[in-house]
Amino acid sequence: YLKDFVIFGGLKSDMGDAFMDMRLDVKDGSNLAQYSGELSVEQFNLGDWTDNQDFGLVDFSAAIKNGKGLTLNSVYSDLYATVESLTFKGYEYRDFVMDAQVDKSKFNGEFSISDENIDFVFDGSIEMKDSIPHLDFKANIEQIDFKKLNLVSNPLAIQGNIDINGYGKDINDVVGTMIASDIRVAANDT
Repeated sequence: YLKDFVIFGGLKSDMGDAFMDMRLDVKDGSNLAQYSGELSVEQFNLGDWTDNQDFGLVDFSAAIKNGKGLTLNSVYSDLYATVESLTFKGYEYRDFVMDAQVDKSKFNGEFSISDENIDFVFDGSIEMKDSIPHLDFKANIEQIDFKKLNLVSNPLAIQGNIDINGYGKDINDVVGTMIASDIRVAANDT
């Protein structure tokens, strides 16, 4: 069996097109696997692949460095991804970038998007510990229009700055601090 190899090439399928230039070393097993390289997809049908029809097509490119582990309990990687487009609930999100470290159930890094209906920068971490989200991030929200994103049925938009450090299963169970400034909420029931 192959234990240390390079995957280079393209794949065309009914779900979309993919190109990979990745090195994968699994000689020490999936928990200690090492990997790095680049992956890009074009017109990939994320809805069919995930069996979740809220998703549509996605075009993205990603660079993975220092990848280790192929299971949720062992995964680590430095990830830089540019998403040219992603359709979710009928809305096509465009031009967002992620520069982060993924370590088991923790995301630590920056995410930014500049789209006409969603424009914000997230910098910080989100980690799941015993099924409880732990949040430590700052977000500069220029605009999020939830109705135009097809996330709510009535008009709702927000802008402002948020600094959160806390944890909890839901909004009624949160322990920590949240500082919000320059918040503007526009809502209408009609």
